[in-house]
Amino acid sequence: MLESEEVNEFTQETPVELSVLLAVAAGSLELAWSYGEVDRRSRTDPLTGLYNRAHFGEQLEEKLDSADRHNQPVSLVMVDIDHFKQVNDTYGHQAGDAVLRQVGQVLLGGVRQVDLAGRYGGEEFALILPETDLPGALRLAARLRAMLETTPVELPDGKTLTVTASFGVALRDELLSADELVAVADEALYAAKRAGKNRVMPEPAGRSGPGQPERRKPKKAAAPKPAKGEI
Repeated sequence: MLESEEVNEFTQETPVELSVLLAVAAGSLELAWSYGEVDRRSRTDPLTGLYNRAHFGEQLEEKLDSADRHNQPVSLVMVDIDHFKQVNDTYGHQAGDAVLRQVGQVLLGGVRQVDLAGRYGGEEFALILPETDLPGALRLAARLRAMLETTPVELPDGKTLTVTASFGVALRDELLSADELVAVADEALYAAKRAGKNRVMPEPAGRSGPGQPERRKPKKAAAPKPAKGEI
């Protein structure tokens, strides 16, 4: 009789205990997913899905440290959408958001898995290209520039338009910090703008030194910048 009672107790209690364990496991998985989602959102730009400026700056520092340890090149590409204010003024900010998303997807789809793409702020994007010298980075930037000008952007009202972008490319050497590398690539980007836009420009020859023009003040690689989206 005792054995029967023990069997009956086992068959009654085990399902309850199992359901508790399953509930705890499900709760742990949900909690882990929530933490993961919060972490992902803290690292990405909500409009484009690319890395945000703060996380991009952290990644740049890490890639430069890794390059130093392995004696490998790293290139940085700064990208700025041409005439973006006109898009917002003519078609509205929702159209501007559509353009930003499209540009982000073209950039992300045009780089390697080891490369990193981020929205640097407003209509400006940036790419980290590990193990890439200056000629290689210039070829990639030229390909992305051509892709952008031939990829139509569908606007919320059903219309389509195409946009172009200017690119500044810089190769990091051991003397440049992350902020300085951003400044060099940014200087090349503004040279592309001054030269007529929709083009790729390499870092200035010779860089700054005695007798060279003083550089613009370096941007902070990891300093957060208010997201426009927006603009």
